[in-house]
Amino acid sequence: MKKFLLMFAVAVMTVSMASATTIGDLIGTDASNGFVVGDKVFYGFECAVTTGGGANYSCANVNSWGVSAINGPDYGLNFVTNLTVQGNSFIDVDLSFYVKSLAGSTITGIGLGFTPSVAGSGYAKIAETAIDQSDLNNTGTALVQKLGPANDLTDPPG
Repeated sequence: MKKFLLMFAVAVMTVSMASATTIGDLIGTDASNGFVVGDKVFYGFECAVTTGGGANYSCANVNSWGVSAINGPDYGLNFVTNLTVQGNSFIDVDLSFYVKSLAGSTITGIGLGFTPSVAGSGYAKIAETAIDQSDLNNTGTALVQKLGPANDLTDPPG
């Protein structure tokens, strides 16, 4: 069993897609009533939100995020949301959950991706950390980020 922690540090991130399941549906679930995708069950969702610079966002907002299945060959979850901030404000969402193989096999990898829209000097970043619950060791981390065009100082703009 692995525990995953997703951290979203967002200036502007936009993802849109229809979904019937929400994060709110998964808060407080256990392995017997979690979200099943292929041979995995995702459960025990928890949320923490930090904001600054006038951003107004909370776990109540996160609870409305859509969740859909990513079906094979690598099973997973797709989180569906639209986060927008302006100026020097930020939203930092920590979303943690457990994932367990229903087949009893070892989970051997993690993957991460997103489709952000970033303007100005903003940035969007998602990090995922896998923790082995048997010994609480960090077994892997993935990071994806997108910088706004005003941050592009090393390459010619564009």
